[in-house]
Amino acid sequence: MAKYQIFADEAWTHSTPPPNRYHCFFGGILGSESDVDRLQTELTKIKMRHGITQEVKWSNVSPENVTYYRELIDCFKYHILNHDIKYRQMFRDRAYHPVPDPAQPPQTELDIQFLIYYQYLKHSFGCQHLPADPAGTTILVRLDGHSSERHKTSLTEFLERLPEIWGRRDITVNVTYENSKNSIRLQVCDLFMGAAGYYGNKFHLRRQNNRRGMSNKQKIKYEMSSYIYNAIREIDRVSRGSKAFNWFESTGVSGDRKNYFDHCLRIWKFIPDRHVINKGWQNDNLDKQGRFVRDNFEV
Repeated sequence: MAKYQIFADEAWTHSTPPPNRYHCFFGGILGSESDVDRLQTELTKIKMRHGITQEVKWSNVSPENVTYYRELIDCFKYHILNHDIKYRQMFRDRAYHPVPDPAQPPQTELDIQFLIYYQYLKHSFGCQHLPADPAGTTILVRLDGHSSERHKTSLTEFLERLPEIWGRRDITVNVTYENSKNSIRLQVCDLFMGAAGYYGNKFHLRRQNNRRGMSNKQKIKYEMSSYIYNAIREIDRVSRGSKAFNWFESTGVSGDRKNYFDHCLRIWKFIPDRHVINKGWQNDNLDKQGRFVRDNFEV
């Protein structure tokens, strides 16, 4: 029997002011059980060699752990390119302003977040294109825990029904929730999502109290986000032969839907079916520090 695992997490989902253009990130990896176990072993070796006990998180990036974090990123990149690990990232863009469906009951932000999480897991990894195994295939989806039992239960039920939607009754989906503090694979996903949110939302341009130039914290985070961006660009270049990469646009499938599974790396900008364009969030209308100024809805 073929056994696969998906590790997935979320970041930048909170709407605490000031809001950011790129938000509601989801990031995760897919690989065979043996491949994700190999990744775990190698990431743990790096952790042990550096004697690190602190959780790996974007918010913890500091001058003291730059070397350690870069080694984790290099290891992650190596396993994506050489051991059939897939990385998938999805996000939302406030330039695409959702329009509620009047026929549907109103939903909370948490309701919407979990519905998008479901869409991410349903579509991003291309699991309906997994190679068929005569003995069947299992996918264990390992998600970071959440305090809302109601939302977790609903998401689990949806995910377990995915094989029927995919038309793949040979696949069985199981779901478990774990604490990301105990999973370095989830923690590295947090690094990649955190870097995308920081880089895309231009946090390195923001100045407090009329400060001139970047603070030390901004400088180290900008350097780390650039390092991760270059790692992702190299993955895309080597694996797809791509000469251009945009961290904030959806990856094409080159006319073959099987690439939803085959590609090592895929990015998905989630755009609601019902939306209007808010040009106020586009780069030309932000201030020089990358901050939102005012709404400018397209007529």
